[in-house]
Amino acid sequence: MLLLRSLPLYIQSTIQVFTACFAGFAIGANDVGNAIAPVASLVSIYKDGSALQTADTPIYVLLYGVFAICIGMYTLGYRIISTVGSRVSNINPASGFTIEFGAAMTTIVASKFGLPISTTQCLVGSIVLVGCVRGGEGVKWKIFRNIVIAWVSTLPMSTFDISRNHVSSEVHFVEEAYERSDKFYCKYCY
Repeated sequence: MLLLRSLPLYIQSTIQVFTACFAGFAIGANDVGNAIAPVASLVSIYKDGSALQTADTPIYVLLYGVFAICIGMYTLGYRIISTVGSRVSNINPASGFTIEFGAAMTTIVASKFGLPISTTQCLVGSIVLVGCVRGGEGVKWKIFRNIVIAWVSTLPMSTFDISRNHVSSEVHFVEEAYERSDKFYCKYCY
């Protein structure tokens, strides 16, 4: 009897391994391109003198993107994985299959049409949707609210940070250029 009870769990766990691989492929299809776009542009400028790519992205640039994402996930991703995987809702193998498959399909379709999409938002959305199908009681709404606040605040905070860095670096370089031009003028014009 114990064997019969564990057989569905075993089958669901095995299927979830395949959907996890599919989700990994979807993340690679979407996020590697986002991560390497600046590097690919630099390589294109170096080779062709233009940011417009005339050839496919070199494989070493793609591998660099994969390596960088893996290092980032290994060093800093554990907190996000822990929060999304266990604190938003309780996930079993059956719901894990549904969550991963739904998020992966959404990501693949969006990537195919060139739509910018966040795989993290797809996963969290799938988790919340599965929790709502269970009656909404399985979703920890406070954790979900904090995640949404982080998503919404990311754009204005990063805009402010980039603007601040740009202004401070521009002031530094303008002052330095002015000093150099003044020295040049004084040295050669008198």
